[in-house]
Amino acid sequence: MRPSVFNSITPSRLSASRRLAAVLVGVILLYIVYKLVLCDPRFLNGSSRSFRHFIKFGLALLVYGLGIVAFHRTSQGWVLSVWHLLYAGMLIILTLLGVFDAVGGGLPLPVRGLSTTLFEFLISPAPLVVLVVVGQVVGMAPAKS
Repeated sequence: MRPSVFNSITPSRLSASRRLAAVLVGVILLYIVYKLVLCDPRFLNGSSRSFRHFIKFGLALLVYGLGIVAFHRTSQGWVLSVWHLLYAGMLIILTLLGVFDAVGGGLPLPVRGLSTTLFEFLISPAPLVVLVVVGQVVGMAPAKS
């Protein structure tokens, strides 16, 4: 059997810095797609609210999965735990707001703005970059004896 090019690009074979760079590029591309396609008025007017909630939830799960790929073999195991807590907490809040929005007939405008801001934060590269920087700063700190 001939070796495939894709066999050499598995997450376990990439170095941590290359894996992180690939994940960062992936998150940036997903964010760009969201801003260019899903925020387009033609898409917003031509799709139902429930469908948009479903697409947004899928995007958040994709970014969450990319973060797991980036952090699953880091030297600081707590970084992955913070990633899980951040996404679990915010996804639970956004899911509850989305269910209320779909079933209850709509959210007040300030709450809708807050949910959009939380969602855009989740799918942006900001949480990934912040956790990488904090992980590196804490990892460089000298151990106290």
